[in-house]
Amino acid sequence: MSRIAKKPLELEEGVTITKEDLRVLVKGPKGELKIPVAPEFSFKQEGSKVFFLIDEDSKNKKNKKKKALLGLYASLIKTAAKGVAEAFEVELELVGIGYKAQIQNQKLILNVGYSNPVSVEIPANLTVSCPNPTTISIVSIDKPIATAWAARVRKVRPPEVYKGKGIRYSGEIIKLKAGKTGK
Repeated sequence: MSRIAKKPLELEEGVTITKEDLRVLVKGPKGELKIPVAPEFSFKQEGSKVFFLIDEDSKNKKNKKKKALLGLYASLIKTAAKGVAEAFEVELELVGIGYKAQIQNQKLILNVGYSNPVSVEIPANLTVSCPNPTTISIVSIDKPIATAWAARVRKVRPPEVYKGKGIRYSGEIIKLKAGKTGK
C-alpha cells in the first residue's frame, strides 16, 4: 500500500465525502468537486477520519499498479478536501518598469513590455483579482486548475535571468546571471 494512502484523511468541519458509481464527490463550505476513480477503489469513514481501501488479491500481478492508484486517488481526494474547506490561492508578481495587470470583462490584461497589451481569458471556475497593478491573485477550490492557469499567465513573460524582469510566482527566487562585463 502506498505511504500516502496509509495515513487517514482528517476531515475538517463541514466537509463530506461520498462515492457514487465511478466518482467521489467532495462537498464543503466553498463548493464541491467530483473526482473520477477506479471501480476497485473505496474508503471507509470513522467519525472525521477517512481510510482508503482497495480490493487486494495477494497473488495478482496487477496488485502493484492497484496500490499505486490507491496513492493517487488518496492524494487527489486529500487535495480536494482541502480545497473545498479553504480555497487555494496562487499569487503572481510582475517585475519590470511599466509592467502592470488589470481585469476587464473576464479578461486579464497584461502590459509586460510588448508593443501591445496581452489579454488572457479568465475561466469561470477561477476568481482572479489584482490587489495592486503589479500583483495577480488567483483563487480556486481546484488546485490543478489554479496552478495550471497561473503557469499559463506566467508563460506570457517568464522572468529573464539577467535583470529578473517578467512574471514570477510570489516568493520565487530568480538566480541572476552575470552579464558580459560581470565576473
